[in-house]
Amino acid sequence: MIPSLQHAGLAILIALTFADFIPHARSLEFHSPIGRDRTRSEWDPVANVFAVEERAPVGAERSVHVPAGAFMMGDGSATCGWQERPVLLTHGFRIQVVEVSNEQYRAMLQWAYDNDLITATPSAVHDNMGSPVELVDLDDPECEITFSAGNFDLREVKYALNFAYPEGYNPSDHPMKEVSWYGAASYCDWLSLRAGLTPAYDHSDWSCGPGGVPYEAEGFRLPTDAEWEYVARFDDDRIHPWGAADPKCELANFGVDGGFCIRWTTGVSTQLVGAQPELSRPIHHLAGNVYEWVNDRWTCSLGTEPAIDPAGPDSDDRRVIRGGGWYSPVRYLPAAARNNDPADFTAGDVGLRPVLTVPR
Repeated sequence: MIPSLQHAGLAILIALTFADFIPHARSLEFHSPIGRDRTRSEWDPVANVFAVEERAPVGAERSVHVPAGAFMMGDGSATCGWQERPVLLTHGFRIQVVEVSNEQYRAMLQWAYDNDLITATPSAVHDNMGSPVELVDLDDPECEITFSAGNFDLREVKYALNFAYPEGYNPSDHPMKEVSWYGAASYCDWLSLRAGLTPAYDHSDWSCGPGGVPYEAEGFRLPTDAEWEYVARFDDDRIHPWGAADPKCELANFGVDGGFCIRWTTGVSTQLVGAQPELSRPIHHLAGNVYEWVNDRWTCSLGTEPAIDPAGPDSDDRRVIRGGGWYSPVRYLPAAARNNDPADFTAGDVGLRPVLTVPR
């Protein structure tokens, strides 16, 4: 089918399905710095809560306001979740422009440790807000954060020095790695506490939002599976976050035919040179660099029935990851591609990007 006709057909289907709900506004608004907005138009210049650390990477405090709306979720050629279904998101939200950096996470770890919200050893960080789960694997050789004598710091890792940056690199702007889903959710709660917001997560069962409804959470949280794909496809149901072009190293940092574009991550604030011309949003690395934890528990089958504010299944030990990482094969780069890891799993290519619901 001709792509423009296919897009028109999807738009008609969505309009008919959610005729009473779809808002008229369909554009992204760019904001910096981030504060909690309660009117959608007034911004608090003081509540710079995405960049609470003193050494924030340039641009790390920026966010994009994503309006409520509807889209077709899923793709017949995607890996898992291939069924397509109309989805309506009734809440606007704000998403961080860049993936959470090592320095952002390090600074919040220090704050959480100083306030007895976590326990830490040189090997690992554990939750102290209601469960003993591991948040960060500091002992893994791919982790760029260290802990000693009560202080968290950053380090260059040998793998990156050996294969990607032989002359050295600054890990502060590289994305956080070796963080479990629990560590990603906890980071969101630390942001909330520092901003004076109600934390989104119950650390006894890790439910999100009042009554387990993430869209109703006041504080920062991970995006839902639907929200993440909505952003990646906004607002023309594009195949990849950058558009229709086939993946290449100028567009994303990923594994190429058994090789690598870089063989490590690039800085979260680094926009790849080939990506910008096709972007309709100022959001970096939605494909490649590191996977991003999302809120939903895992299921392969999403079904085909229309859904309003979907939040995933109620039970599964695995959580959805999105976007592909620096050594992911090309099949995980499409906006509709989905993957999963156990919630307590950590890896050198899995990170996070928080969101904040915009009050209606």
